[in-house]
Amino acid sequence: MFMFKRSMVKTITITEDAYVKIKKIKRDGESFSELFARLAEGKKGDISDFFGALKLTEDKIVVERKRWKNAREKLDKDLEAGLNARARYFSNN
Repeated sequence: MFMFKRSMVKTITITEDAYVKIKKIKRDGESFSELFARLAEGKKGDISDFFGALKLTEDKIVVERKRWKNAREKLDKDLEAGLNARARYFSNN
């Protein structure tokens, strides 16, 4: 059975900046009315709401991998230095 829901149409005015921001969170196939209704519900979205939020480029990925590699290497060196210092302390006592 098909039910037609007739509703009033309202016109709102928003800035271009607001439009750009709202359009970014609108899902594919979702109308702006559906978007506003979803946002007004205030429910927590599912994880798919955050897909693409980071938008890393290949260059940024390379930089982040290097940063993590450097952090791991520093942690390894610090850990090794701490273990060596502990070994020296206990070998002298």
